[in-house]
Amino acid sequence: AYGDALSDYLAENEVGSASSRLKYALTFVAIGDKSNPYIAKTLGNSIGEQGIMSLVFGLHLLNNGCISEKYSQSELINEILSLQLTDGGWAIMGENGDVDATAMAIQALAPHYDSYSSVKTAVDKALAFLSERQNDDGSYSSYGVSNPESISQVIIALTSLGIDSEADDRFIKNGNTLFDAAERFRLSDGSYCHKSGGESNSTATVQVLCASIAYENFR
Repeated sequence: AYGDALSDYLAENEVGSASSRLKYALTFVAIGDKSNPYIAKTLGNSIGEQGIMSLVFGLHLLNNGCISEKYSQSELINEILSLQLTDGGWAIMGENGDVDATAMAIQALAPHYDSYSSVKTAVDKALAFLSERQNDDGSYSSYGVSNPESISQVIIALTSLGIDSEADDRFIKNGNTLFDAAERFRLSDGSYCHKSGGESNSTATVQVLCASIAYENFR
């Protein structure tokens, strides 16, 4: 039913963002509709059309068995690696790495960590960047704001590499783990706010849920 509703939506709406189109294609893959024609269409018109994130989501599709006439898996991996910044991170824009973009790049590269020496080198450098960028209370900040979404993306990245964020000293600051930090954004109704003292936020709540499921699956 969800797939039918999504197909109807996409038939009636023009999606301008390449990254959003790729995420919709990934949704069809996730619900088991890998033959949906929207996926092939999106693989042809969206990978690499909107910077690093359109490469990351494109690699997720290829990681899940989809075929692109534009990029091979190795070509797409090399394209992502070429965008790594000197500080070890990745960013949507600018010369300084961003926590969220870096964590999401790691998630896409993780299945290739043991197969490509260049991926291992890049990811190890990115992990050092994430460890260094972690705040003293265990949290992460994006654009100067400590938030649970950035924390969640790092948790997912670490679990994708088989790293236990609750036990790895690189990601524990002053005794505070990533989940300790995320808990400070939890509200009484079980949802999460985007910034300390804020109201319930759906994006923050969903991303902490995703991170919690990723960690539970990892354990």
